[in-house]
Amino acid sequence: MRIGVCYNRQTSTPEQVYAVAKAGCDPGTTPYLIDQDMLLTCPLLTPVRATYACVKTESSAPAASR
Repeated sequence: MRIGVCYNRQTSTPEQVYAVAKAGCDPGTTPYLIDQDMLLTCPLLTPVRATYACVKTESSAPAASR
């Protein structure tokens, strides 16, 4: 499962963005950051999108897609 979190770098901390992703993941999974972009998919006031993969806690982190 993947979660996209739109945020503003001026007003949000990495911890806040992570907390939103964690709340969106299923229980027993952990969000891992896999990408960030500004491809106009988010509102103007929160222009950055962080994409997380929700991975089962006992699994290893996925490889970053770059």
